[in-house]
Amino acid sequence: MLAELTEGSRSVSCILPLQAIQSVSLTPGQTRDSLVAATPTEAPRISDRLGLSFVLRDLCRRRRYVQVESVDSSVRGTIDRVGRDHIDVAVHEPPRRSTFVEEIRLVAFDGIHLVKLA
Repeated sequence: MLAELTEGSRSVSCILPLQAIQSVSLTPGQTRDSLVAATPTEAPRISDRLGLSFVLRDLCRRRRYVQVESVDSSVRGTIDRVGRDHIDVAVHEPPRRSTFVEEIRLVAFDGIHLVKLA
């Protein structure tokens, strides 16, 4: 899920895996609205079927500097590879240069809580 994360007066785009959401706060009105049966008015779009790996592969191709928040750590760098169940993050400060890479961190999809775009 693509979202905007507000940090003080600044807004940052981020990717939030649906399995990372543990609770949602709703007002009573929002709760009533969510109980109304939704009837599909159009055929499902291909974008509705794209998962986390698709989005992460796009960030990898674009060499975007990201911050990956996982169960036990937070790393900043670029995604070097996207596997079936994990990503390889080259940990470094910007800009991406091979001499600046401190380590390659493997992060399992199941452990990813948030990916912030820099």
